Formats: sequence, C-alpha cells, structure tokens
Amino acid sequence: MAASRTDEELEALAARLSNAGRWGPADELGTLNHITADKRIEAAALVRSGLAISLARPLVRESAPTSAVELDRRLMAVGLPDERSGLPPFAADYLGLETHQQGVTHLDAVGHVGGADGSAYGGRPFAEALDDEGLRFGSVFAQRDGIVSRGVLLDVPAALGVAWLEPTHEISPADLESAERHAGLRLGRGDVLVLRAGIEARERASGPSALGPGPGPDAAAWMHDREIAVYAGDASEHITSIGARILGRAA
Repeated sequence: MAASRTDEELEALAARLSNAGRWGPADELGTLNHITADKRIEAAALVRSGLAISLARPLVRESAPTSAVELDRRLMAVGLPDERSGLPPFAADYLGLETHQQGVTHLDAVGHVGGADGSAYGGRPFAEALDDEGLRFGSVFAQRDGIVSRGVLLDVPAALGVAWLEPTHEISPADLESAERHAGLRLGRGDVLVLRAGIEARERASGPSALGPGPGPDAAAWMHDREIAVYAGDASEHITSIGARILGRAA
C-alpha cells in the first residue's frame, strides 16, 4: 500500500504532472497529442486476427454503489407486420442516462473536471470554458476524428496472482510494471493503457462496494512519465483526500 500524501504534496505533484500550455493555449486534445501519425501506422501493423472485441460494460437498469445507473428508457414506437399496408416491422426507443459513473462505459473529455483552483484544462478559468449549453472548450468534440493507437491490456490481479484487487488497493507503479512483465511488453509514448482490476469478478463473488481499487498518485506520475495517451479500464482513480472533497465523499 502506498504511503498517504498530504494535500500539499498532492498539489505539488499535480503541478509537476500538469500539461497546461504544453501543446499551446488552444489545445483540447491533451495527452492524445502523444498519438502521432507514425504511432497509428505502427499500431495498425500489429493487427493479426482482425477480431473485434467490445470493452463496454452491459448497460443495465440495476444500480450499485460502484454502478449508480440512472437509465431512462422509453419505447417510442413499435410497428408490427401489416399485410394491408405492406410496411415492414420496426421499433424505436429513447434512451437517457447519466454517463459519468462506473456503470456506463465512457471516455471523459479534458474539460470534465477542473483544478482545485477553479481552472479548466490549459489554465483558463473554468467559467470561461462552460456555459448553459455545456462546454465551449475541452469537450469530446475535440476527439471527433477518433482515437487510433496501440491498446495494451494490463491485468494487475493476474500479475499479482489473485482473482481481483480489493476495494482499498491503490495501484502502484510496481503493480503496473509487474503487469507489464506478465504481459511481456512495455508501454510507451502514445499507448492506450487498458487496466483490469477485476471489479466485476469481485462484485459477483462478494457484492458491490462503495469503494474500489484504482491507480494512485504515483501511478498517475508513472503514466505521465511514460507519455500514455489514454487511461481506460474497470478501475477509476484511487480517491485521495483532495478528490474526496471534490466528489463529496468522506476522506
């Protein structure tokens, strides 16, 4: 377990890891800038079987502490076969959901969360990036061309010889490097890190928990130093004291 950090230490680390201004004041891509044309070509050359595999969790109505699904589904229209009109059968529905939680697979934009000082990505005031219509700066629209790079699955529980990580486990650089050795590869600039913590397996065996494992501040520094383009997986960040206050949770 990593040693706890003070708020001051976390703020200093955040300043070191900040990419504010790194790619200019108008940048909205963040670490996606690590994915170059050469990186895409390199990634495409790795395809062997052509098998497509979804990384999405099934969308269900049932809620749990780690999957607080708010799903509004309405069947808008159903057309059954009609021999008289000759129209084919059809169906249409409406879906509304709150995406920013563990139960809905999604990718955050750089404008999703601001800094503790009230700044948005790049250092501008958050109030300048947001209005009543939504984000005017740092939205997912910047990712409209898609994300193509090498995806690397790191199965931390498998590397540590367990079925899953416990809810209080803070994933460390040592854990990530153990998973690298287990996979027989090394992550580098422009890679997409897909991390498995085994949360669904644990929930099936033990039931849901309000807490969950995730990368800690040291793991965030590791990703920054490796120039990882995207972090994804079944585990969100390990909640720090500052993060707990931002999210309204008990530290």
